Formats: sequence, structure tokens, C-alpha cells
Amino acid sequence: MLMRLEKRQMIGIFLKKEEKDRQKEWQTFALKLKEEGNFVVADFICPTPEARALFPADFIIWVDTISEGRFDDTNKMFVKPDKFDYHVTTQDAKNWAPKIIKEIK
Repeated sequence: MLMRLEKRQMIGIFLKKEEKDRQKEWQTFALKLKEEGNFVVADFICPTPEARALFPADFIIWVDTISEGRFDDTNKMFVKPDKFDYHVTTQDAKNWAPKIIKEIK
């Protein structure tokens, strides 16, 4: 497992690259971890179907708890997902976490 500092260094390097290079790198990174038997949990905004297709997710949780994010450009391009495994609609982790865990098991 990577240490926290190594992850931060990787993200710093990642942000300096071109978008298509970053996309390929994240795909490769996630697939490598999965092949090694790890569970991969990613928490990020994926505003479009094309962006969602880049990440090989086995289980998708749509956290739909705000009407607008803080980045206007992301808000403008956002398309509600039509494919997800679980839909979270309120900010109540104590309620949602056990339900999601039950679904994943």
C-alpha cells in the first residue's frame, strides 16, 4: 500500500500533466491496484458520462446532496449519472454507511 506522502507526491505530479495523460495514468493506477487484490476507493467529482467512463468502477455511489458545487465550470458541464449502484440524497453518514456496506458485501 502506498504511504500518504507518496500519494501526495503522485497527485502533485499528476496535476502538472496534460489531461489525457492524467486520465490514462489514473486508469493504469486503479487497474494495477485492483489486479494486486486491493480494493480501490476513489472520491472525486465526475461531471460527465465521458469522465465516468475513464474510471473502471465496480460500485458507484452517487452522493447527490447539494444543488450546486463551488466550481461554476463543473456545475455547467454536470450531467446527472444514469448508472449508479447507490444514491445518497442527504448528508447523514450514520444513516447511509450501514446501508452501503450491506450492498457492497
